[in-house]
Amino acid sequence: MDRFDFLHEEKILALTFDDGPDGLITPKILDILKSYGESANFFFVGKSVQAFPEVVKRAYNEGHLILNHTYTHPEFNNKGFRFVDDEISMTEEAIKNVIGKVPSLVRPPYGIVTDTVLKVAMANDDKLVIWSTDTYDWSQKDDLHITQNVLDNVRPGEIVLMHSNSDKTQTAKALPKIIEGLHAKGYKIVTLDYLLSTKAYKN
Repeated sequence: MDRFDFLHEEKILALTFDDGPDGLITPKILDILKSYGESANFFFVGKSVQAFPEVVKRAYNEGHLILNHTYTHPEFNNKGFRFVDDEISMTEEAIKNVIGKVPSLVRPPYGIVTDTVLKVAMANDDKLVIWSTDTYDWSQKDDLHITQNVLDNVRPGEIVLMHSNSDKTQTAKALPKIIEGLHAKGYKIVTLDYLLSTKAYKN
């Protein structure tokens, strides 16, 4: 079991999106990424994967990584092994049913990593991926603040946290400015398997 959240020597970084998919914001984000020719990393919630399989399939077919953000997005504090394991394995199954792949990268909701979460990850050969820069798009409605949270703090190897669920219009609005700002600073946007030198899928 590995837990990844470290920096990198190359001038590269990864954009990650939690809490999707949905039928509105995730497709908008996909449109923007496609227009810039960029690939990103989507930590999807299992129940939403089942609700929006075509969005998941589109994201996968367009070169983005489809990763595990649990089935119902619970807090893992004080949760037992079986509960945590079910949340992760049910999401694996939901994603496999859509794209035929089982993700090996898991992001626990709220970044909560307990001893139990570590034990489940170790038992299932999962890799825990947190983040190094939070855009605070979950609390800020101003797209300029979200953009500056990235551009003012970016370093090589950054893992940037954003969200792609239905109330994140500010994220979709900020994304073009973030991408253009990163390009202006000489950064290359990559997928997590490249950034972390690991496999994104178990099969």
